[in-house]
Amino acid sequence: CRQDRGIVQGCMRTRTHMRQDMQARKQTGANFGRLVHYPHHRDGSDLAEEFGVLVTEEPGYWQVEFPSMPPAEVAAGLRILEGAIRRDRNSPAVFGWFLGNESRLTVDYLRQGKEMCNRADPWKRPVSFANSTATEKAKVQFEEAGLDFFSQHLYDFDSRKFAKTVTGFGPGKPISIDEWGWEDAGRGQIFWERNFDRLLEAVQQGQIAAHAFWSWNDV
Repeated sequence: CRQDRGIVQGCMRTRTHMRQDMQARKQTGANFGRLVHYPHHRDGSDLAEEFGVLVTEEPGYWQVEFPSMPPAEVAAGLRILEGAIRRDRNSPAVFGWFLGNESRLTVDYLRQGKEMCNRADPWKRPVSFANSTATEKAKVQFEEAGLDFFSQHLYDFDSRKFAKTVTGFGPGKPISIDEWGWEDAGRGQIFWERNFDRLLEAVQQGQIAAHAFWSWNDV
């Protein structure tokens, strides 16, 4: 996961800095980067294409209440995402679209967002929502809305969390763990041995289709 800012440059990163940053990510072995939580500069997808990294894009929604959000605000966010789609839809680096991040969801919003993405993107790339809702509730919402893959953010210390998430969602759609790794957050617990190996096992067994560590070089 990457914010569109730098430690020194803030939001005014130069293309040279962005290139160095993308090269450093590539050198870790990464082949996927989630551009959080809003449309990034076009150089983000251009450089991803150059370095052979897949990316996702999203509209800027984070911790919002879709059940009570005025329709005009919902429409505004979808227009923002539509603008990013129309700008970047011909980039081979863009893998898919997230309709937002870590919010209280409605099936109506997810359906509306999926329909907009399919209209704006002639390639009809996969669409999902970067999800922090409990697995059992999110599964129903994602399925009813017709989203293309499941998503879950995992920040607890349960060593079985990857396996439990896979079991909870079931095999109906691919699963992306598009945020994890911030588990320590000042608590002083060592989680690496419990998490990295368990995640790798699930990936190697074909149970998890994608994952993104929170976060790269921005905090």
